[in-house]
Amino acid sequence: MLQVDVRAFSAHCEIIDNGRPAGELDLSRWRERATLSTPDGAWVFRRRGMRRLTAEQPEDNPVATATNTLFSGRWNVETPMGTYTLRRRFFRSSLAIERAGAPVGEVTRRAFSQSSTVDLSDDVPVWLQAFLAWIAMMQRRRDSAAAGASAGG
Repeated sequence: MLQVDVRAFSAHCEIIDNGRPAGELDLSRWRERATLSTPDGAWVFRRRGMRRLTAEQPEDNPVATATNTLFSGRWNVETPMGTYTLRRRFFRSSLAIERAGAPVGEVTRRAFSQSSTVDLSDDVPVWLQAFLAWIAMMQRRRDSAAAGASAGG
């Protein structure tokens, strides 16, 4: 189980894998972008257009690509390990993770916090679990911005 601990009033997150520190995720405040540093390497998570997010090695080589299906809140994530789907759950603050249509885990948000927990098998690399958590964070930001805009003002 991977935890992404977001510090209050900070763009710095600590990545904890099964109770051990596994890396750091630095979020950009202005754009949908983040940098992940782990002992296995560094990755840049960024938005490419309106409906696509990528995980890239520093030399701009996409390792994983997530594409948002319009209006559904579903993300199809293409990775070297196969395709994962993140899907909203009704009346819950979590996203289901599916592979080949079967549930394999979930990304949950801690109450009153931006911190997330990714519940997947241990054979999924830390960078991919962090990427899935980051996608969930971006989806929550987009949902929050849309709710604020539709509230008027």
